[in-house]
Amino acid sequence: MKRATILQRRALTLRLLVDPYRASTLNNLALALITSYDQLGVSEDLDDAIDLCWNSLHGLPNYHKTLRNLGLALCSRFKQTRKNENVKEAIRLCQESFEAFLSLYSSMGRDHTTHRHRPPA
Repeated sequence: MKRATILQRRALTLRLLVDPYRASTLNNLALALITSYDQLGVSEDLDDAIDLCWNSLHGLPNYHKTLRNLGLALCSRFKQTRKNENVKEAIRLCQESFEAFLSLYSSMGRDHTTHRHRPPA
C-alpha cells in the first residue's frame, strides 16, 4: 500500500493546477491513503486523505463518489476521535452524495424508483 501511495503522490506532482485530470489524481491518492489508514492506522494518512478529498471535489464530474469517500474518511476520523462534528459532517456528505447520484441517474433518463432490488420471494 505504501508503494501505491508513493506512486499516486508522484502522479500528482506531474499534474498542473489547471490539468483536467488533477482532481481525479487527488481523489485516487485520497483513496490510497484511506486504505493505508485502514491497514496501518496512521492518522496522518487519514488527515491527508480528508484534505485531498476536499480539494478534489469541484473538479470531478461524478463528485458523488468523492463525497462518499470523504464521508467514509470522516466516519473513520469519528471512530478515532469520537468528535460528533465528524460523524455529523459524514452523514451530511453521504446524504449529499446520494442526492447527487440520484440526480445523475435521473438525468440519464432512468427512473430510480423502478430499479430497486427486492429480496427473493
